[in-house]
Amino acid sequence: MTWIFGRRTQVKFGPMALGFGASALALAFIWAFVGNLRLATAQEANVGVEVPRPGKTTLVVAARDTSQSYAVYLPKNYDPTRPSPILYAFHPAARGDKLVELFREACERHGWIVAGSMNSRNGPPEPVFEALQAIWADTESRFNLSPNQRYATGFSGGSRVAFGFARMNRGRFAGVIAMGAGVSTDKVLPEKEIAVYVTCGETDFNREPELEFWLVPSLKENGNAHKFRTFPGGHIPPPKEVAGEAVDWLAGLQTPGSKSSD
Repeated sequence: MTWIFGRRTQVKFGPMALGFGASALALAFIWAFVGNLRLATAQEANVGVEVPRPGKTTLVVAARDTSQSYAVYLPKNYDPTRPSPILYAFHPAARGDKLVELFREACERHGWIVAGSMNSRNGPPEPVFEALQAIWADTESRFNLSPNQRYATGFSGGSRVAFGFARMNRGRFAGVIAMGAGVSTDKVLPEKEIAVYVTCGETDFNREPELEFWLVPSLKENGNAHKFRTFPGGHIPPPKEVAGEAVDWLAGLQTPGSKSSD
């Protein structure tokens, strides 16, 4: 997984490194720490750790890995008997709840679920990969998801994660919303079937040459449906108006005859 951020790291830890008594004490400490960390994260995000309910943002602890969590918003018309599209969101500082709030209104309009990782952040690739595995497995088992209407978004380094996530799950994603950055450093473009909405601030340091002069022309050459829009500001997430336009555009591509690129 070196294609997301580059350098590989490995940390080895296990009960065999300690005596039996010390292992039990260490594990008890770790579980207490993880529990307190989850509570602190929920309080900071101003969301509750509880069962997701339609019309409300909640913090979900992954069932298979309790060190992993994500904020999720279910649209008010969510019906567990019908498959729903989902937008996965990645923040460079592991504040997926902020991106859930950014996209919540637009996802509500179209009946999409939006889920933002509270673990994925800029840094070594292994923790990011673990966060991606966790959010994929948990949402897959917890919700009734549309098999081919998966979308990913991210801001800054989170944008590179979003492209990587779609790349990990080929054939399952319909679109990516890239905010303030492009693909990973190896410059591998998404499959041409994936539509890409690119946005950044007018003075964003990644606008030139990465986004406007490389990514957008490359998407056109590759045959991806795409759209590029700037907004006033620098290297910051877009306003809700632009985030909403991105979701509207991607949702509109599901309608025959819609405009695919600008």
